[in-house]
Amino acid sequence: MTRGFISFIIFILTISLSLAGNISQVEKQLETEIFEHSLLQKKLDSLRITLERYARQIESEKKLGTVEEKKIRGWFEEINGISREINLLEKKSQTLQQKILQTRTRLDTYYSEAIDSLQELSRQTSEQQKLVEINELILDYTAKRISVLPAFTAFSFDPQKITGISLRETRDSLEYAIYLDYLTNARKEVKTILHSIEITRKELDDLLWLQQRSNRFLEELDENRPMALFSQTSSSDRTAQPTFGSNELSEGEKISMQTQTQSLFNLLNQLPGETSNYSWTAPLDSGRVYLTLEDYRKTLQDAEKFLKNYQKLLDHKINFK
Repeated sequence: MTRGFISFIIFILTISLSLAGNISQVEKQLETEIFEHSLLQKKLDSLRITLERYARQIESEKKLGTVEEKKIRGWFEEINGISREINLLEKKSQTLQQKILQTRTRLDTYYSEAIDSLQELSRQTSEQQKLVEINELILDYTAKRISVLPAFTAFSFDPQKITGISLRETRDSLEYAIYLDYLTNARKEVKTILHSIEITRKELDDLLWLQQRSNRFLEELDENRPMALFSQTSSSDRTAQPTFGSNELSEGEKISMQTQTQSLFNLLNQLPGETSNYSWTAPLDSGRVYLTLEDYRKTLQDAEKFLKNYQKLLDHKINFK
């Protein structure tokens, strides 16, 4: 057994013991927090539906002119109680969302540390078998890292309002200053979102490239193996199992990635013009339909294109004074 191979085993054990324990613990914490938040949102949705039903009943009674003061008073008491419960649950939801964000950040740090260490080892390794094993670990951690990215939030500005703004047609200097500030802030926000999308897309590019490289290594190893071994681990057997690294993404990671994609499409659908017809929906809770990493990369590429076009529109409105 060579010294290099012993060092490799020691390194892998060190990574496994020092990071895997922490990562596993924080992953379970994130899954628990996401599950709790999902239950909270379902309860909130149910309460809001009940509140809307009471509002319709009161409006219906008023239109029919059959208002019973006692009945209306009882409904309003129910409405006030539901409203207080909704406010309480919304505060809990906000607190839990902050905890989820903090947990995602911790996981991202752990995954990044593991990836950096493995990439450094990869640069020092020349044996293909070792590179395959290292790449498998890098693939796992990179896919997991992408899955814990936060969902995209909606624009804080109104894209429809942007459409009707023309600095050349403002009535006075005050209106001009207000509209210019609105346009400038909108452009900053679009630029920030674009930067986030570009970073995520580049990480996906790296992940898929690593996946291709790992597959090439495996094919080269198969070519050099005895026929008996080759028949047991053929490339057709590998391609029949679409995994990312040595393990498939967990159910929670798949849903997280799908939620990111859905939030991005929700954001894009706010924009006027060509993106308004580019809608996408998927049954996130069905347990049956999931995006692939290639699908997600295509979504990010489309989003880059659309947002860059929208940024040009904002530039034109700001500079065409």
